Amino acid sequence: MIPLAPDSTRGYSAAVTYASNEKRPMSLRKRFGERLKFEREGKGLTQSDLGPQPYVSAVERGLKRVTLDQVEHFASLLRCDPAFLLTEPKR
Repeated sequence: MIPLAPDSTRGYSAAVTYASNEKRPMSLRKRFGERLKFEREGKGLTQSDLGPQPYVSAVERGLKRVTLDQVEHFASLLRCDPAFLLTEPKR
């Protein structure tokens, strides 16, 4: 179990430390954004096909938080399982 540490902005967060040369895991928000972009481009769609271009761009870069309803919406537009969008794209 990962110990939790107080976080002044969000309540509690996982207290994990990494060695300076250890690769940190990708955040779920960033992973979702990369998968969204990977799938969108693979299907030949533009950001505007998924919603307002500035918003979709920010989501793909991991800058915007998305709700589960938005994940379902993107998944329906891409015709895929919502859980699939949360997996890391294979490069």
